[in-house]
Amino acid sequence: MDNGKIALFCGEGTNDAIAVAQADVGVQIESFSDVTRATADVVLLSNLEGVVNLLDVSKATFRRIIFNFIWSAVYNVFAILLAGGAFVKVRIPPAYAGLGEIVSVMPVIAAALTMPKVKQGSKEVVR
Repeated sequence: MDNGKIALFCGEGTNDAIAVAQADVGVQIESFSDVTRATADVVLLSNLEGVVNLLDVSKATFRRIIFNFIWSAVYNVFAILLAGGAFVKVRIPPAYAGLGEIVSVMPVIAAALTMPKVKQGSKEVVR
């Protein structure tokens, strides 16, 4: 990752194993090479069209991670302030703030359940 750039290498045979291993994202395509499969980050069982789907899934995953982090951080700061008595007129016992953690987790679970809706090809396997 020099100068902020990320290398994605697609290989399909044993001769590509070293390049797949050294790339930031190594992709094996339509091959039965165990060496390349062992070094690859992603194994696609179809053709190069799967790389586009791979990029779409990774972008959607990154957006979910950012959403989950921001939601959890905001909620937990608010819950800590509420449980700690920072708000003069509104207080809850700390035990109830702990139960309120479910409220923090539910949107994260709901966001994770929407991930299968990301457009994917029928034969791609992302690991």
